[in-house]
Amino acid sequence: MPKKNQGKSKRPPQQKKQKKGRKKNPKPDGGLLMSECAARYAIAIASPWDQGAVQACVPNTSRPTYKVTAYARGVLTVGTGGHGYVCVAPTLAKNSPAYYYSGSEWANDTFLATTVLTAGVNVGYLNNLPYNKAALLDTNAATDLPEICGRIVSCALSVRYIGTELHRGGQIVCFSDPAHDSINLLDYATITSRREANIEIPTADREKCWVVAYGISEEEREFADSTHTDSVNTETIQRCYPFSRGTATGSTGLDVAIGIPIMGALISGVAGTHYEFNIVQHVEFIGAPCDPFLTPNMADPAGTGLVVSAANELAMMKAAAPKVPIKKLMLRGLEYQAARVGMASLKKGGMMAMAALI
Repeated sequence: MPKKNQGKSKRPPQQKKQKKGRKKNPKPDGGLLMSECAARYAIAIASPWDQGAVQACVPNTSRPTYKVTAYARGVLTVGTGGHGYVCVAPTLAKNSPAYYYSGSEWANDTFLATTVLTAGVNVGYLNNLPYNKAALLDTNAATDLPEICGRIVSCALSVRYIGTELHRGGQIVCFSDPAHDSINLLDYATITSRREANIEIPTADREKCWVVAYGISEEEREFADSTHTDSVNTETIQRCYPFSRGTATGSTGLDVAIGIPIMGALISGVAGTHYEFNIVQHVEFIGAPCDPFLTPNMADPAGTGLVVSAANELAMMKAAAPKVPIKKLMLRGLEYQAARVGMASLKKGGMMAMAALI
């Protein structure tokens, strides 16, 4: 018996008619509009010890650079006057003084950055940077340009108490000058009165006290050079200490060719107690000697603006929410800035930054 409807042709499946007109934009997939270079830049500022900050770059050029991360650590001692300190002058040269810290003979309540022999003052260097001062000052005779130029992506300092529980107490005041002015000779009362200061009590459950410095102007985010009309000492500072703007830390001895300290930690506590400090600095170099070590960069003006705008709000955000970690504040700042200018996500760097800063 023939089956019902046998012999009738089957109708082809009907396709849904699409409405004519403008296509809808795809939904954003979350995240931030920034390249990988911009993401690493954000991490280098907000979480500089994070592995994601390694190979960090300033995303304002597509020129390949030699990217280096330098570290230093040490122990400072609270001096006889009940105060101790460490202060940092970010530098590109491995044999130029980069930080100063107190020993047991220190008797004042100020920072002191000097290479002049002084009781209770110690000098440190970023020995694992690749180039010394002479290499950075070397000029090509044909072009009158430096053979090697460098720039600092970020430089950070952390301090924590490592003494006995019996002597735990006092305060750690971490401070990075927002205008990159010198903190040399600033005293405890002055530092604690600054709104940007991060004041911590060294209890066992507190995180390390830490601060960071990064380029705050277009000039500081470019590769360091001199005007070629400056004095030898000023030229040395401009090429080796790009955040010092040619300003010397002192007027005697070797200090006349050494850049200023712009961030540090000043401590009040029991004389003879010890604090561990850690310094990390992310830098980039260009020039013929760097060619074997170059890695790609990406120019990302939008990402640069996003990171710089968020970073500039960090000090005030930290003052308003002192218990919130810096990296979470940076993430909030990035998201706020992105929303403010209407940026949606598209690039993998944004997701990378968010993962590292959560």
